[in-house]
Amino acid sequence: MGISPIDGVTGIKKVEHGWELLITLVELSRIPSSSDVLAEYAVSLDGIGEIISYKQVQRFLRNQIGIDDGE
Repeated sequence: MGISPIDGVTGIKKVEHGWELLITLVELSRIPSSSDVLAEYAVSLDGIGEIISYKQVQRFLRNQIGIDDGE
């Protein structure tokens, strides 16, 4: 199993002991690519960029518009 390609970084924040990122990964490539399954992950990095933790926040199709997570 390979590493999913990063589709984009949607957020970045400096915190006391490193960084917090929101990244979008391609979890399942499909044809056409507009039907790819993507997932957004919250990732915590330490001061030198090593991953401390990560958590899947949501999964969605690339062609979804106006994702509403209820917040």
